[in-house]
Amino acid sequence: MFDLNLVYNEKIEAVDVDAIIFDGNCQENVVFIKTNKRLFILIDGNKNSNFHQVLSITKGIKYLPNYEIILDLNLEDIMELKKEDNFYNCKLKNGDYFKIRTVLKI
Repeated sequence: MFDLNLVYNEKIEAVDVDAIIFDGNCQENVVFIKTNKRLFILIDGNKNSNFHQVLSITKGIKYLPNYEIILDLNLEDIMELKKEDNFYNCKLKNGDYFKIRTVLKI
């Protein structure tokens, strides 16, 4: 289902298919995957295409999601992680940051 290239001894610990990532004023529904070594954030690439219209014409058949990795982050690259209400504020060593709402414990 998810095309992840896991490294030696890496194991998936948790998956949240209903996570939301915030970047400034924008928000995006994402899949959040935590392993023992990395964090992955994936989006459904089909949502950006016109598959819904095509499939609604063809008797309502549902399409399979096509997940694309938008973030592959080593856990040691996280400089600061704060939990506020239902959100995690994540600051990276390179100065980037993002907010994510997930039910998983990071």
